[in-house]
Amino acid sequence: MFAIERKLQIGSWFDYGMFAQTIMLAARARGLHTCPEASIASYPDIVRRELNISRDYTIMCGMALGYADGEALVNTFQPDRIAVEDYATFYD
Repeated sequence: MFAIERKLQIGSWFDYGMFAQTIMLAARARGLHTCPEASIASYPDIVRRELNISRDYTIMCGMALGYADGEALVNTFQPDRIAVEDYATFYD
């Protein structure tokens, strides 16, 4: 579970995102898979109650960590993606 102190400013949220991504990259380097679970932030009261997390923290996301089962139907889903050029502008 990832939570951040409420008193921290927006830049800290950016840092926290990089921290979470670093955990994901480190896991892959060690043969593990991850699945960030942002939807869990929609249920902060349940998370706080079950994990005894203070209201001084904002629940950001959860993350599953382990070995992916490539044969499982849920792991075969490939959503459509738009091309990077459709949402980003690059300048020389």
